[in-house]
Amino acid sequence: RDRSRERRVTKPDSNETAPNSPVAGVPDETGSFWDRWGLEAIVLAAVLVRAIAAFARPETLAADPDGYVRLAESVATGHGLVDETGQPTAYRPPLYPLLLAGPVRLLGHSTGVLAANLVASAVLVWLTYLLGRGLFGPAAARLAAAVVAFDPLLVLYTLQPMTEVPFALLTTLLLVLLLHVRRREDVGESSTTTWLLAGLVFGLAALCRPTVWAWLVVLTLPWLLRAALQRLRCPSSPTKPGLSRTMTGWACFGVATAVVVLPWVVRNTMVLGRPVLMTTHGGYTLLLANNPVFYDEVVRQPWGTVWSGESLGTWQDSLDEAMAAEEPPVVGELSRDRWMRRRALGNVADEPTTFLRSCYVRVLRFWNPAPLVASVPRSVFWGVTFYAAVVFGLAIGGLGTTSSREQPRLWPAVALVVALTAVHAVYWSNARMRAPLTPVVAVLAACGATRFFSARSAP
Repeated sequence: RDRSRERRVTKPDSNETAPNSPVAGVPDETGSFWDRWGLEAIVLAAVLVRAIAAFARPETLAADPDGYVRLAESVATGHGLVDETGQPTAYRPPLYPLLLAGPVRLLGHSTGVLAANLVASAVLVWLTYLLGRGLFGPAAARLAAAVVAFDPLLVLYTLQPMTEVPFALLTTLLLVLLLHVRRREDVGESSTTTWLLAGLVFGLAALCRPTVWAWLVVLTLPWLLRAALQRLRCPSSPTKPGLSRTMTGWACFGVATAVVVLPWVVRNTMVLGRPVLMTTHGGYTLLLANNPVFYDEVVRQPWGTVWSGESLGTWQDSLDEAMAAEEPPVVGELSRDRWMRRRALGNVADEPTTFLRSCYVRVLRFWNPAPLVASVPRSVFWGVTFYAAVVFGLAIGGLGTTSSREQPRLWPAVALVVALTAVHAVYWSNARMRAPLTPVVAVLAACGATRFFSARSAP
């Protein structure tokens, strides 16, 4: 009887993978076909949907709106990250063009972009499953993977040379690693290796999309406050074992991040004369979101008004004219970045009320379920809107039903949502910017859906 009771006590929670169990995502040989091969079917469906979309819209693969393919081609030919004039540039983060360099060189522009993004998409679906299984169990995990597989935003940006899909992959992998850290530390086990891996992945994410730095601030702030309060209350007391392990883990995380990011900073110091940690693009995106033309044509207009391409082009030309008229003229990436940042901050100071209103508008644009594109067919418009609204509603329900035991493990994912929303409340914002949050939203929506139907089917 005692042995039987012990076995019942030590049995892992059904929503978790035991520390010594096979890796989550390995087919269950004893379950149904859906249990055994459901994940593989979803990954295959994700690849097929994107391949069909690429066949239907080949022009999107041939475009290069952010210049990543041009940078990749420059890297592939041995010239490094240089602009159109052949000068070293830090205008875009380096990871994505470095990843594209090989596929673009071997397969060409369109095929190379599609191949790289299809692989990233398949891995992203699998990682979403791992995250969902670790948080809420296999049923919710499969549903979350399906949401990511068919998400319209992720399908659309798989067809374009942009960072949405690879950044979503890296942040989801980071969340999986942090969940593993939490589970090991909950049972008193060391997780130094996982902390190091998480730091390496965070460094790669920072080199893919620098907005991830804001996530680190939001994530670590509560922990730092807790540690500080503990010291203030009991200055002479020894550090608790759990807190000590966490401090050691964050130290390993920081070292690993520095190993990845430092070469980028050193390179920028050598070729640009300044240790640029992120990019020289931040001033432009801040000014793009905070200028009188945007305030007049979008913020002060009825909801749904978009900034026309013609007006945007005229405004961009006016910036070049204004910088050329300065004494001395503003030239070079670093000088232009600083000039635009100062201009944006000046606009905020001149119209603080309008700035606050614009922050509200940008948050709405970030989370707007409906596409703000006039050329979208009505059937597509309403289909995408309904899909996003249902997913958002289920995600809110899932978040509201989490238990106090689940919330600490869910906090890194929630912190990512908070951080990116806050960044794009100030900087330029649209629905594209929320695409990397789709795995988190999908996991929460799957939690909400499974618990809703479980409650409905309960006697």
